[in-house]
Amino acid sequence: MNFLKKPYPINNDIQHNAKVVFFISIVMFLFFFFFEPFNVDNLALKQKANVSMFLGIITFAILGLYIIVLPAYFKNFFSNKKWFVYTEILWDLWLMINVAVGYYLYFEYNQEHLLTLSIIDSLKIIALAALVISILIVLNYQRMLKINLKNAVELNQKIQKQEKDDRPFYFESEYRKDSISLNIEDVVLLKSAGNYVEIFYFDNNIIKRHLIRSSLKKIEEQLQEKKTMYRCHRSYIINISYISNAEADSLGLKLNMKNLNFSIPVSKNYVEKLKKIL
Repeated sequence: MNFLKKPYPINNDIQHNAKVVFFISIVMFLFFFFFEPFNVDNLALKQKANVSMFLGIITFAILGLYIIVLPAYFKNFFSNKKWFVYTEILWDLWLMINVAVGYYLYFEYNQEHLLTLSIIDSLKIIALAALVISILIVLNYQRMLKINLKNAVELNQKIQKQEKDDRPFYFESEYRKDSISLNIEDVVLLKSAGNYVEIFYFDNNIIKRHLIRSSLKKIEEQLQEKKTMYRCHRSYIINISYISNAEADSLGLKLNMKNLNFSIPVSKNYVEKLKKIL
């Protein structure tokens, strides 16, 4: 379940965030005005417009604080490296609570007395706050999809035939009998498997696997001079000569490798460097 492993971090692009907050606020203003979720149908047109406007302003103020102001001043906290799935869930819940409280306080203390503080009214407030966060999540999803698709297009444009490295490389295992010497041009990828590294390589045009006891970090250090070997994920080192194409969705980038029936994920921190070396 990849969506549990890859969150949608807060975007530090202030201009983009401002557009998102403004858009959601306008949507909520129109929603309150036309769908009349409370007793605004009993009000005059001007009063109904005022109520809807204030609710839109409340939405803008709360989202503006948490999506525009805080990310602008606390960029380190909102960085991709510190933003995980549980962070996203807690953040969305916190936003929903704040929006719900803002709506509640307005309805409680406004002079029109629109609420009777019934269970139904309370549920309506929670539902409206959930609607705000749902719109935010959808917009965030679309933003991530757009970014990842752009990266995929750029990578596909740069993927081309690479020069082959026919020099042998000795993959040393802690268990000497498992060590193996291979030409780098035959190695498709290396995959971390706990305390082991799984090597995928070509032998007489057939993909084979070989397991050695070592760490991916140790092998990465030994492969520094091998220009075609690139670490694209904490669990993978790939031979860029075997990249077939890149694909993208809202969760990130994936690379399809020639003659392999599974895709390789690309961590966000490695995307720009990968585009440079191709």
